[in-house]
This record gives sequence, structure tokens and C-alpha cells, in this order.
Amino acid sequence: VSMGLYVFEPEVLDYIPPNQPLDFPDLVHKLLQAGELVYGYCFEGYWQDLGNPEDYQQAQQDFVQMEGQFFYGE
Repeated sequence: VSMGLYVFEPEVLDYIPPNQPLDFPDLVHKLLQAGELVYGYCFEGYWQDLGNPEDYQQAQQDFVQMEGQFFYGE
């Protein structure tokens, strides 16, 4: 399972073969094998998967309850 947030420099696209599926873990492995620097960040804040309507509804409820804890515009 992955949180699904990735930030890459445009040059990373050179490691992705055209018209072929490539999972991000495989891309990261390719980058490491090529000697590229790869950084990670362990996010410890609120996260809610929005993969189905129930999760989306839960996130809306959480947002209302946690309103003062979010930083807008950052």
C-alpha cells in the first residue's frame, strides 16, 4: 500500500519505457540502480483513502471535526 504522493524531477521520465506499465516501486528501484538519489518522507499526519464513497464520506466528517487542525494554502 502506498500513500500515492510522488515528486520527481522531469528527468525521471527518461527511466520510464514508453507504452509499458511501470509501478512506482519499480521506478524507484531503477533510479537507485542507476545511482540516482531517492528520498522518502514518513508522513505522520491525517490520511484517509478516498477509494470508495464510504471513505470519502468519512473524510468529509473528519474534516468538519478536525477543522482547526488543517492549514489552508500550504
